[in-house]
Amino acid sequence: MPCIKNIPELTNLQKQYGKQGLVVVGYSWEEPTNLKKFVEKQGDRMQYTLVNDSEEKTLKYLAEEKEVVEGFPYAFVIDRKGRVVWQGAPQDGLEDFLALLFE
Repeated sequence: MPCIKNIPELTNLQKQYGKQGLVVVGYSWEEPTNLKKFVEKQGDRMQYTLVNDSEEKTLKYLAEEKEVVEGFPYAFVIDRKGRVVWQGAPQDGLEDFLALLFE
C-alpha cells in the first residue's frame, strides 16, 4: 500500500524539520480500534501524529475548498495562518517544497 510505504519518509520529514516548526499529521478514516492496532504495529517507525476521521469530515472540507486529486497518499502543507500552500502526492515534490520552505 502506498500510504504505508510513505511512513518512513514522513517520519524522516518530521525529524528533519520538526525543530523548525513542521508538524506532520497523518490522516486516516479507519475505525478507531483498527487504527490503534495499526499504529501500535508500526512502533518507532511512525514518529508523527496520526488523526482519525472515520466520518471523513476533514477530507470532505479540503476537497470542497481545494481541487483534490483522487488517490492516496495525498499531502497538504498548511501554513500557520491555516492556508494550504502546497498539495499533491508526496512523491511529487513535497520534500523539495519543504527544503525551500525551511531554507
